[in-house]
Amino acid sequence: IDDEVGALFDSSIKVWTGNPRLLPGSQPQAFSASDLDAVRGVDGVSAVQVQLQSEMAARQGAKDARVKVHGAQASTLQQNRLGIEQGRAFTPMEFASAAQVVVIDHKVREALFRPAEQVIGRTIFLSALTGAPEPSALAGAPGTASAAMASTPALLPFTVVGLFAPAAGSNFGREPVGELLIPHAAFAAKLDTRFEVRDFTVFITHP
Repeated sequence: IDDEVGALFDSSIKVWTGNPRLLPGSQPQAFSASDLDAVRGVDGVSAVQVQLQSEMAARQGAKDARVKVHGAQASTLQQNRLGIEQGRAFTPMEFASAAQVVVIDHKVREALFRPAEQVIGRTIFLSALTGAPEPSALAGAPGTASAAMASTPALLPFTVVGLFAPAAGSNFGREPVGELLIPHAAFAAKLDTRFEVRDFTVFITHP
């Protein structure tokens, strides 16, 4: 237990909003850009990684699943101990252009693809879960198409470019649903335009 906890928190500190003094029903204020810049300026801080993540609906062919989507930055794979097993990671151009590309884990692969099916180059459709639509509505069952359109945003296509697996000590791989990464800019511009920073990770250096 000591080894596992030490690996999780030895070089990073997770920060999130919260205030026990708030009145019931009140929401804590999101972090501002100046808050993040102030943390970046602290001695010993090597990076601040903003956490853009949300549970969403995913579809591939006739298969649907709930997944956890992360907005990835250039440092996300290395800092979270994620190794690419097939395909590749995102390119600098894909980060800059908010490209609709995705790197998935094995849980997503098992949920959306057949065991021997090739996943690199395939298309996954993502949609934010609003009101948790029934799987039949998401799949476009007869009589439910209008309800699905009213309750969920349009499904956006993302091309699978890689398959990743978390190493020991990673914060990934602990969710009951599969997890996937898309470029940070694509998440903020196309899936969740609110861009409210409510949690982030501080990576620290050791003398």
